[in-house]
Amino acid sequence: DFKYLAKFFHFENLISKILYYLASRYWYITQSFCIKKSDFIVTLSNELKIRLINKLKLSENLIYIIYNWYDVKNIDMKKHEWIKILFISNDHARKWINILEEVADYYVDNDNVRFYVIWKSYDSLHKNIISKWKMNRNDLYDFMAESDIIFLPSYCEWQPLVILEAMWFWCIPIISKECHMDMLYWTIFEKYISENNSVKGYIIAINDVLNNKNVCHLSETAKEIV
Repeated sequence: DFKYLAKFFHFENLISKILYYLASRYWYITQSFCIKKSDFIVTLSNELKIRLINKLKLSENLIYIIYNWYDVKNIDMKKHEWIKILFISNDHARKWINILEEVADYYVDNDNVRFYVIWKSYDSLHKNIISKWKMNRNDLYDFMAESDIIFLPSYCEWQPLVILEAMWFWCIPIISKECHMDMLYWTIFEKYISENNSVKGYIIAINDVLNNKNVCHLSETAKEIV
């Protein structure tokens, strides 16, 4: 259970590290056994397909890529007075909310930048981090339509649908490499994918959006990719 393991991930004590290692090995062995017994395998990205081939010595012909897809309503325009950056999470540890705190700290005196934590409640001392708790799907889409950036510095994802949903509503993705968003490579957004979850790198990416005179083009490109 990765939600359980994530609670131990940032701890430095030896017992936690041993528990995490043993649980990870158990998960890897059982997963590998099931995959090798399968007739066909469906994965969400080319990067994960390559990982399966290299690690488990599988035939490429057995693996199929099916990207996430969905259908949602259209919108006409965004109407708001400040930059909204979304952090949508039901597992704050795995998605590294501590990185959000450090990034938000850089903008603490900038009233034009606000961070919104959605889905799981969160209390922050930062005045520019606002918790919106749970929303139903339609309300979430409406909020995405009023936002600018989807921010996800997670260390373990499988091409999260929430990024695609936010991009459909013209949100610009600033994310970690571990999100495995293959469709963003070789696009204008590749420079917004962090290789090492660097706080400084995320701040540079956000500033690049803030200072971009053609930010509407970025938003339109995000939707076109989806």
